[in-house]
Amino acid sequence: MNEALRHDNRVYRLGIWAKSDQLRRIKDDSIPIELVEMKKVHLQELSSLRSFSLGDIVEWPSLENVVVRNCPSIKKFGLGKIKQSQLKSVLIIENEVQIDAKVPYLFELDDELSNIIEYNIGDNEELIKKIRNLQPSHFTKLQVLEVKNCNENLRDFLYVLVRRSHKLEVINIEQCKTIYSYLFDTTDAYEERHGDGIYLTQLKELKLTKIDGMEKIWSDDKPETLSLNNLQILHIKDCHFLTHIFSFHQVKKLHQLKELMIEACEALASVLMNTLFRVGPASKFPLLSKLEFKSLPNLSYFYRGDHVQFPSLKYLTIEKCPVLTKFITDAKLFPELNEIVFDSNNTLVYVISSKTLQELRNLKKVFVSHFVIGQTKGISYDKYACGEALAS
Repeated sequence: MNEALRHDNRVYRLGIWAKSDQLRRIKDDSIPIELVEMKKVHLQELSSLRSFSLGDIVEWPSLENVVVRNCPSIKKFGLGKIKQSQLKSVLIIENEVQIDAKVPYLFELDDELSNIIEYNIGDNEELIKKIRNLQPSHFTKLQVLEVKNCNENLRDFLYVLVRRSHKLEVINIEQCKTIYSYLFDTTDAYEERHGDGIYLTQLKELKLTKIDGMEKIWSDDKPETLSLNNLQILHIKDCHFLTHIFSFHQVKKLHQLKELMIEACEALASVLMNTLFRVGPASKFPLLSKLEFKSLPNLSYFYRGDHVQFPSLKYLTIEKCPVLTKFITDAKLFPELNEIVFDSNNTLVYVISSKTLQELRNLKKVFVSHFVIGQTKGISYDKYACGEALAS
């Protein structure tokens, strides 16, 4: 008897599994029905209504207005699939009580912004729409962001991203403006701290071009608020109000930086700002291989005290930096230097001293042009140290 009961139970369970599997296949094989022209749905006093369609998936690409009044039997996702951002008005009433929060139950929300990896914003109108319709799950998986032609609303958008887009690796912003002195707001990070450097921890590439009004990139770049441990590429161009790139707090965190290119930033006085106005400790950029400074009329030093080492630097370009007085003073700081370009640096006193030049054993090319004769000192070429040397 017991054996017969066990057999019946196994048959019963197998029947349930088979039925469940069959239902899954039916759901997977269902052909979506698109009600393209439908903009309004009004369902009222339908006590037995379970779903809008039996078996098929209903999609509402144009739906804007929903009214559901006293339809208590509608099952989960019974009204089909929508994009939540498309709805303009929703009215759901049960027993004369309005419960708009039931939308995610009645509709399956097709929300691409919750799964998007790469996102491109082309104008300010588009940006405003996204800010107004932001949901908690939006941009949580974002890795690449490109922005163009946006105004002060961009700072508000970036405020949200740095707090939820923990996978963000690439940021490229062009032709934008801000009424604030900074672009990334990280000022309240210490209140939300859950580790060392909680914001932008995965950022590898940052490119900023023509950002009007930006005096500094981040409001606070202390290590406990901002982590740039993975930053590899930093390009900045035509940011005319920018005064500095980093504070000395971030120096020890930039050990992955490989490319630093800064051009046409008229107000830039230093790359690393030391707010204490004293010679800081020696700093090292272990992987930096390419360094370019172009058209920086107020750049006077890289870091106060010049205590900076570039053990991997191969390509150095300094063009149109008229108040920069010296850069290469010790070959030990540039052991891998391969190519040097100096152009139109009228007051640069020391390009390379003879002693330093002889110690740069990997140097292949030196290009020096448009200097005022009599002001520049220490340009020396040793055929044994340089494979090619050009001057004009």
